[in-house]
Order: sequence, then structure tokens, then C-alpha cells
Amino acid sequence: MILATLLGRLQTKLLTYLILGVVTLVFVWLKGPVYLWAFGVTMIVGIILEAVWGLSVVYQPGWLTVVFGAVEFLSVLGITLLFRVPMPMLSALLYYLTAWSIIQLFLLYMLPVWRMSWGEDGAELW
Repeated sequence: MILATLLGRLQTKLLTYLILGVVTLVFVWLKGPVYLWAFGVTMIVGIILEAVWGLSVVYQPGWLTVVFGAVEFLSVLGITLLFRVPMPMLSALLYYLTAWSIIQLFLLYMLPVWRMSWGEDGAELW
């Protein structure tokens, strides 16, 4: 069981943005530069929501991750619609689900092996 501190949640979120950046570059290469907007908005919304959740959620069961992901996606979608980012909803969903899935695999399987004390350190990385 991981009881993440606010600092740990934010540090882990920032680390996952490296993965999100690589996924975004692949999407930009395949489909065009509009995904850079999605990347920027996702970063801003993600940090804000992670801070809110870090202050309000003590223990996060696995199923809550899906709820948080849905809230984050809907927030990103709302902001991109507000700023009229020219991205079809299906493309935004494909981008977000791809990035979210890869990041979840990293958090579940690679990060605990790379940093074995990650869970015991409150998810803090440095």
C-alpha cells in the first residue's frame, strides 16, 4: 500500500511527463502539431489536480485512479474546447488513453522496480 505525500504525488507526476512528452512527439510526428496544445494543457491541468488530490486524498485505491483519469481527461477536454484547440474529440480521446495507459504501466510495473523504496518513501523521488 502506497500512502503518497503531496510532494511524492507531484514528483511522480512530473516524472510521468517525460513519458507523456515522448508519446506526444510520436503523435506530433504521425498526426501534426495540434497535440502540443494537448500536451501543454494536460501538464497544467495534471499538476493542479494532483495538488488538489494530494491535499484531499489520504489513501488512493486502484479503482480511484480510473476516476481521477476521467476527471483529468474531461478537464483537459473542457479547456481545449474553451480555447478552441482544433482537435477532434476522438483524436483527443485516443491521445489521452494511449498516454494514460502507458503511464499507468510505468507506474505499476517499472517505477517500483527502478526505485524499490518508492512506495515506502511516500512516492517521493528526490
